[in-house]
Amino acid sequence: MILSFLVASVSAGPTNTTGIGPSQRPTSSPIIDRCGVDGVVPHSYMVTFLNSNRNSTSRSASLDTEDKLRLLEGWVQQYINPEDTSNGTTRRKLEANSKSTHAMHYFTQTRLAVAIEADKKVAMRMANDPAVSSIEYDCYSRADPDVSLLKNDDSSPGAHDTPDLYKVEAVARRLSVQVGAPWGIDRIDTNGGAIDGSFDDGDLTGKGVRVYIVDAGVQGSHDDFGGRVVNGHTSLERDECASCQAVNGILPADGTGCDGHGTHVASTVGGLKHGVAKNVTIVPAFSCFKLSCGDGTYLCGSGADIAANLEWVLTDCAAHPEARCVVQRSLSGGYLIEDAALLKANVLVVASAGNSGTDDCGATYDPVTTADKLLVGSTTNLDKASSFSNHGACVHVQAPGSDILAAWVGSSNAATKTISGTSMAAPHVSGVAAQLLAGDSTLSVARVKEIILAAAEVDSIDLTAKAEAANTPNRFLIGGAGIIPFINIPGPPSSPPLPPSAPSPPLAPPPSPSSPSPPSPPPSPPTLPTTAGTCNDVQDSTASSSWKSWCPLSSALPTVRGSLTFSMEWNDQGWGYQKGKVALFAGGDGVMVYTTPNGAPHTLTVFESETIELAAGVKDLIFKYVVGGGGGHSITINNFAWSWSAPAPPLAPPPPLPPSAPPSPPSPPPSPTPTPPPS
Repeated sequence: MILSFLVASVSAGPTNTTGIGPSQRPTSSPIIDRCGVDGVVPHSYMVTFLNSNRNSTSRSASLDTEDKLRLLEGWVQQYINPEDTSNGTTRRKLEANSKSTHAMHYFTQTRLAVAIEADKKVAMRMANDPAVSSIEYDCYSRADPDVSLLKNDDSSPGAHDTPDLYKVEAVARRLSVQVGAPWGIDRIDTNGGAIDGSFDDGDLTGKGVRVYIVDAGVQGSHDDFGGRVVNGHTSLERDECASCQAVNGILPADGTGCDGHGTHVASTVGGLKHGVAKNVTIVPAFSCFKLSCGDGTYLCGSGADIAANLEWVLTDCAAHPEARCVVQRSLSGGYLIEDAALLKANVLVVASAGNSGTDDCGATYDPVTTADKLLVGSTTNLDKASSFSNHGACVHVQAPGSDILAAWVGSSNAATKTISGTSMAAPHVSGVAAQLLAGDSTLSVARVKEIILAAAEVDSIDLTAKAEAANTPNRFLIGGAGIIPFINIPGPPSSPPLPPSAPSPPLAPPPSPSSPSPPSPPPSPPTLPTTAGTCNDVQDSTASSSWKSWCPLSSALPTVRGSLTFSMEWNDQGWGYQKGKVALFAGGDGVMVYTTPNGAPHTLTVFESETIELAAGVKDLIFKYVVGGGGGHSITINNFAWSWSAPAPPLAPPPPLPPSAPPSPPSPPPSPTPTPPPS
């Protein structure tokens, strides 16, 4: 489902008295169906008006929100009131026994539109209204089903049976480690790391970030949230959800009659026991997900309800300028206009890829419309793509989504449930985004996405054949302590550098005792070897027991900050199919890690080329190698190339000219002595 609402062509027509759009009448246009496999919500339509672009100079674009609402309400009234209009034309009348016409949602921020419930014959008349740009069917939006309804995805048995424990241990570098963590958050905290039953969040808690859970509501009283669920929004109180009355997006304390999908998603984002960012503010935006659709496998809601929630998020985030905002949307459908408005407001959107096992590109999404959001696929605890997960070039990153344990609705405020889906994968990414924004609130949406993709594990997931054929990026999410080395890596420049100024004529400088001396040359680069070398399996007494140290490359002492660009090729000839790492250490801290795949041949050849930033005074640039266990390994560095660049020292400012000295002409040389200032 894509609610993109394109502007229709227009031709001359009768005068429009609604105050919306120009006095022109569009050519006859059908009701647009963009719902695809999601299906159409009966008697529900989205009507978008001409000149609803926020940058338009038309009358409707220049009105404030209250005036726009009055215009929209007046337009809807035309299709309800059977009386004649002032200009003598007959207002539209409802057919007997048809669906009553009423407005469900008004849109004034992202566009000028109204979500209507009406008989189809009335909707056809609306499509030809002179004020209307387009009318589309409202589409079902689907959430993930219970795990038992999804086909087997080859997860390891018992993946969700991790003890529900939470303990904080003091470790080096002020990190907090959760023991007994669910496998999903456990897996993402280290690049190439094993599932060891713990989660190291790197002391990145997401504090001060508002994560909007656009879903089926959140049980705010649940113990996993620690009182961090605040009032949100309920888009529409539908009869189908009468048994679950969500107030401001928050589900009742006992969860009676409610669906736990949104609570589960929120728990993975920021739950104390089950979440990534354990101190975020959770803001629920509730839509009813009990509409009857399909065979009952999926929970269904209205796309119009969700679009209304996204418009509310835009307003609410603007009302909290002290916070950064993330939208977590684990629902099917594409909301292009809403997402574009959120991006313009510097709000990150994280969305689930979907559970049809199909290519997302061209169906719901495309590379252009997903360029500025993060679309997330699902993996199992065996580092395999979940069999149900959508794929394709539009899917940016993979994250744990099979057999995910998290909070659920229930009377105990401690209920949990294990479910699967890309809905469970996406909140892992939202949690990592919150960690980054809490660490640096100035990051742009684009920069957050860059860091997440740069930190991702590459080629570690066993993708399905269909996913590989669809050019799905093989990136696995890394967060918590694992993302720390990437936080301060410089991003691309915000604007291209200025072109160099035209060269000045070769004039001799005026003699002056105060002329600045030429800048000192930059320090010499560190000396690094370029010869190949072989090191055997020797334990490094200074490293932890799991690290084997081979091939120290140098004991260089760079005196200034600079960039080391290197490339190398190595072979690991070992006795078994070990999964290992090659890491560059600078001053004792690992700053770059390369992971060799598990189950690789005895001889592994890898070529890498990277640039890292080194601080002043860094000592001992050392490559180290680690394996999963055992000995008998030998690593050979076949080729190693490097280059060093130090930033140029800042230029000394030119000596100030006397106040009365005119600028020197470009051709004649300047006078040997400056003109004295006037008395």
